[in-house]
Amino acid sequence: MSDFADEASRVEEQQREDALALLRNRPRPIANLSSQCMDCEGPIERARLAAVPHCQRCIDCQRIHEGRRV
Repeated sequence: MSDFADEASRVEEQQREDALALLRNRPRPIANLSSQCMDCEGPIERARLAAVPHCQRCIDCQRIHEGRRV
């Protein structure tokens, strides 16, 4: 069972690295994106917009939306 989980983890990590490599080479126009959270209407930090260009929630609201602790 752990072999399957290890392989799945390795594949996921490789896919994530590939996707990040593509995003690093693509310009991201942050200025044109909304910087207001759709849930709390507070500001979305610039660093979050840089990391996740099309995010619609601040990090705290996103964690709540995903069912994680803040």
